[in-house]
Amino acid sequence: MGNSQFDGNVNGFYDNLAVYNDKPGVRKLMQYLSTAPAQQIWADDGGTLGGIKSLTYKDPIFQRAAEVANSAKNLLVTAGDFMPSDMRNAFWKSLLDVTRDPGSLDSVLKHLDAVQAAAYKAA
Repeated sequence: MGNSQFDGNVNGFYDNLAVYNDKPGVRKLMQYLSTAPAQQIWADDGGTLGGIKSLTYKDPIFQRAAEVANSAKNLLVTAGDFMPSDMRNAFWKSLLDVTRDPGSLDSVLKHLDAVQAAAYKAA
């Protein structure tokens, strides 16, 4: 199989922080959270990767996940991360439903259309 334009891309997700009140203390906190020592606290606690490539991980699964993420050509963010909560929940459930039963695609898409109409109307 030949090389593809998609070779080296890794799909993932991320958490983000946002500032709503531009105050000196908030700026200092955000600056600290972007440092390796702050992100290492999260890495040591487990369950997540940090955004800094030099972090270390105790759990072998996260060690390998960091290797994959750090060597990726591009990290691709899934659409679900930016959806209103009702839509995001239905989106993730739909992926599992269609994986378990590919024949359910039409009904799952119809359900997603209904959730989308309500979720984005309310957003």
